[in-house]
Amino acid sequence: MLFLYSCLATANTLEFRLEAQACIIADYFWLITFGRSNFEAVANFEGLIGPDLLAKYEWVMRGFLSDPSAKRNLQ
Repeated sequence: MLFLYSCLATANTLEFRLEAQACIIADYFWLITFGRSNFEAVANFEGLIGPDLLAKYEWVMRGFLSDPSAKRNLQ
């Protein structure tokens, strides 16, 4: 089942449902591993894909990226 999300301008990952949080992390992993190559085909992101896409993911995930094991960064 797909859990689509569209807005990466939110404050942090906690503003998304748990399923969408997992998709955001997976899509971020794709971006840092493979770049934007084929991103549209594999990602659950629905929205404009601009040159600042990676920066938007890093902004939304900043708490998680700073401490991935902290329960406060995911719910």
